[in-house]
Amino acid sequence: MNFGDSIKKIRIEKGLTMREVERRSGISQAYLSQIENGKRSTPKYDTVIKLSKGLGVNPVKLLIKAGYGQEAKELDFMVHNSKKQANQDIRKFDVSGCNSTNLSELLCSNRKDIYFKKHLLTSEEKKKIIKIIETIIN
Repeated sequence: MNFGDSIKKIRIEKGLTMREVERRSGISQAYLSQIENGKRSTPKYDTVIKLSKGLGVNPVKLLIKAGYGQEAKELDFMVHNSKKQANQDIRKFDVSGCNSTNLSELLCSNRKDIYFKKHLLTSEEKKKIIKIIETIIN
C-alpha cells in the first residue's frame, strides 16, 4: 500500500472528509486529493506532520509510512525525552504534604518558587493572598 492509499484509508476509517482534513491540517483539499490518488510523490516531512494533525494520528507512524523512518525515530526519541524531562521537572517541585489544609503554611513559608499562572509571587503578594483568603473564610 503506497502512502496516498494509507492516507485515504485512515481518512475514511476516521470518517473525515477531505475538507475536514484541510481545515485541521492547513493542507489544501486539491493537494490532499493528489496525494491520495498517487499523483504526487511522498510529501515533505513538514507536510506529513500537518497531515498527522489533520487526520488525528500519531505523527511517528505516519512518518514511517511516508518513508521517513530515521526522522520518525528521532522525533519519537525527542518526544520521549521531553516527557521524561517534564516528569523530572514536576518531581523537583515537591508539594508533598501541601494540600488545601496547609495552604497557609505554603504561603507563609520561605519558599521563593511559588507561582500563580507563571507569575512568581512576591512576599507582599503572598501576604495579600492570605488576607483575601482569611476575609473569605471568616
